[in-house]
Amino acid sequence: MSGIQITERDIELLKGINRWGFVDIDYISRWFQWQPKLAYRRCRKLIQENYLQHEWIFYGEPGVYRVTQQGVLMSHDHLPPLRKINVATYHHHLKVAKLALRLVEQHKGEFITERDLRHQLGINGLDDKQHISDGILVKNDQRIAIEVELTVKSESRLKKILQHYRKEFSIQGVWYFCGTQEVKNKLDSLIHNTDFIKTHLLQKEN
Repeated sequence: MSGIQITERDIELLKGINRWGFVDIDYISRWFQWQPKLAYRRCRKLIQENYLQHEWIFYGEPGVYRVTQQGVLMSHDHLPPLRKINVATYHHHLKVAKLALRLVEQHKGEFITERDLRHQLGINGLDDKQHISDGILVKNDQRIAIEVELTVKSESRLKKILQHYRKEFSIQGVWYFCGTQEVKNKLDSLIHNTDFIKTHLLQKEN
């Protein structure tokens, strides 16, 4: 039996982490508008009860949190726990999560994560036949696909993704957030005369 009382706030925290798979303490603090000490304390309580786990992926960087199987069962989450963190997409993932916080705050909308999208579509793992965006911003009944591009993709791959969006009528817009000016310039050269696709430079805090 649990030695602590689990609150609705704890349930919200577990589900919020699991919809991303993993997040860091900065995300949790900004999401709940908590001071870091409070965020650490709440997470530590859930770790002690085996609802949450903390791990370091890169030396010299803050650790991250993900929900355990027990945490998913206790919170009655519809998503399974993330089994393994993909090191190759680790930094990209955290940037998307923090960008989502800013977009939701700015546009007063909601954000559907890639994990939620894959769950909704019944996709397990990667599927080369269907492109999944980094997330969907829902605002004013519009669905905006969000893409975070940190490095330059091949032109053929970019064209394939852009062609997908031109045929995807459930999406009313696509916003690319680029890690460098070079990435933005590459995209801009391919999306001329396509009004519903916009490019932006990532802000430094993301």
